[in-house]
Amino acid sequence: MDLVSLLLIFLMFVGSVGFVIQPLFKRSVSFPAESDELELLKLKKRIIYRQIKELEMDYEIGNLSQDDYLLTRNELKREVAKVIEKIKSYSRKK
Repeated sequence: MDLVSLLLIFLMFVGSVGFVIQPLFKRSVSFPAESDELELLKLKKRIIYRQIKELEMDYEIGNLSQDDYLLTRNELKREVAKVIEKIKSYSRKK
């Protein structure tokens, strides 16, 4: 092997290692600020809606029994109702 090939292999190795360990040196994932409670509530509402959609898909393809589907769906609906109520009360305050 000539020097150019060895240099190219070394650079590819260093680049690969750098790419793999790069996330370890990042500060943090950017989430909404803790003080911005309204944004967190909206995010939670979207997540619960997504869970309901996934639950419906699981039921439609036969991965869940009707009892499990109804129980879980009702729990998620109660949870999202609480979040929506918090969003409404938070909006009334401002």
